[in-house]
Amino acid sequence: MFQFLVCSPSWLADELERNEVICPQTYMFMASFNYAALERFVLKRIAHATGETWREIATKLARWSDWEFEGYVAARPGPSSDGATGVGAASFRKPNPAQ
Repeated sequence: MFQFLVCSPSWLADELERNEVICPQTYMFMASFNYAALERFVLKRIAHATGETWREIATKLARWSDWEFEGYVAARPGPSSDGATGVGAASFRKPNPAQ
């Protein structure tokens, strides 16, 4: 999932009154909200995000949007101190042969 915020120039002006510097990477600004114009803009950006792999494409999309997997590191499979084996984000317990 990719996300971004659409803001008005007055929101930007208010933020700049409260903050000397802001760096809104995943914000888009529109003088007035226009869904069709926003959709055209986003579809054009998506069309220009090309690459050999999904990761390459997603990294390009994440330059202007917030990607849920940005900075994600998969869990390493292997035994833990309690005998569980991690697989991705889940863990599974090995059966205890003594039971």
